[in-house]
Amino acid sequence: MSLRPRQVNFQDTWRHVQLTANEIVSVKPVTNRNWSDCFSDIYSLCVSYPDCHLEQLYNSTCDLLIDHVTRLRRKLLQVEGQHLPQVYTDSWENYREGARYLNILYSYFNREFHNQNNLSTCDPSDIQPNSSVHLMEIYQLAMKLWKVEMVDHVISLVVQATLAEFNKECNWVVEMCWHIAPLTMSLVEIESEKSSPLQLYEDTLEAPLLSLFSAHCKQYSSQLLEQDDYSNYLLQAGAKLDEMRGVFSTSGVHPSTQAKLAAVCEEHLIRDHLGYLCSGVNTIMKNEVKSDLGNLCRLLCCVKGALHPLLTAFEEHVKSKGMAAVVDCLDRKQGDAGVNFVTTVVSMHAHYVNMVVEVFNGHCSFQCALDRACRMFVNMKQAPLLHSKAPFILSRYCDHAFRKGIRSTCDRDGNWINDAVSVVCFSGNSPKDTNHLHLIGPCYDISYYCEFTILGAMIIKIEILSW
Repeated sequence: MSLRPRQVNFQDTWRHVQLTANEIVSVKPVTNRNWSDCFSDIYSLCVSYPDCHLEQLYNSTCDLLIDHVTRLRRKLLQVEGQHLPQVYTDSWENYREGARYLNILYSYFNREFHNQNNLSTCDPSDIQPNSSVHLMEIYQLAMKLWKVEMVDHVISLVVQATLAEFNKECNWVVEMCWHIAPLTMSLVEIESEKSSPLQLYEDTLEAPLLSLFSAHCKQYSSQLLEQDDYSNYLLQAGAKLDEMRGVFSTSGVHPSTQAKLAAVCEEHLIRDHLGYLCSGVNTIMKNEVKSDLGNLCRLLCCVKGALHPLLTAFEEHVKSKGMAAVVDCLDRKQGDAGVNFVTTVVSMHAHYVNMVVEVFNGHCSFQCALDRACRMFVNMKQAPLLHSKAPFILSRYCDHAFRKGIRSTCDRDGNWINDAVSVVCFSGNSPKDTNHLHLIGPCYDISYYCEFTILGAMIIKIEILSW
């Protein structure tokens, strides 16, 4: 291959280039010798002297690509509707691969002329394919011609045929993976150099897809409501959301569309039926139906502000249960040094902490609701007293535990005191205008209490309201 510029006959040289370029764009095998000869011919046309054949080469290549895409379009339009998406997908994938190889073959043209003219700053959508004023890289030219000669003519038919299969519910996953992914890729890639690369995709594919999926979700939720089974609705709606999220993440749908599809699913399964979902809150909370509570929490968490009725019901439920238990304990004589009160409060607190973790997945809002409810029933005041009896009962229990002074009870009583003091301390009110009550145990050997977490120093400071 000679690098020296020389005079070249364009028609004779283009005849050889055209044959190889046709094979490449059609993804047919090309020998190494033909590739090398074609590369040399393109170089010669670009540097020919005295006349440069750059524009002729560009326009002839453009005509070659137009003829190729036109043949593909005519073949596509002869296909029956149900097979149209698959044929379009095959044609696009072969054309894109051939365009990439052709772009490599024209690498000298792209590098020396495209970059020298700084055409990367131009919006390719504003450049006419056969314009001699602005030259595009060969791959950009191929994508532009695919849009003009193929997409603008057949995309509505392809999208219609693709989405028609989605009316069959069982084909949602299959159709998304097989046809939506390559169709999405073609619509996005041909506009990748534009300032708004998703505009074509959103207008031609995303909008009808969202509309069809919306109708599908609305029909599904209506079918669940017709069954008139509250627990089943919670279960099936949550399962449908999980299933669709899995489909979206593996379907090849553009990431920007995945969030929109999820929002449509939540709209028709949750937002449209918030009244129905919240109508059973009090019943399942009263009976503590953990499976329904967990499923309902998962659904309501998807909608901003929808969790409030469930939080309120949980707080009121804990408060009512706690107050009933505390009143029962306080009405008894505290001859057991407050053991019954402490064990009741700590057991109840532990029960609902486990409920928050297991049922509500440790949601911080439910933990805050539990703290507020515990604050109410632990510090409950009974007439005619003006103060809570909880700190006094706890002090008797702590003193009783200290006085036993038996190592074998350290673990058991130490843990109970730790939990009890934590509940009372953290369930107490604001430290404003409070007195400090110091519970001081008897001066026994400190080794007996070395395992106490909070009482290791033998002194506890509890902030309570004046009493």
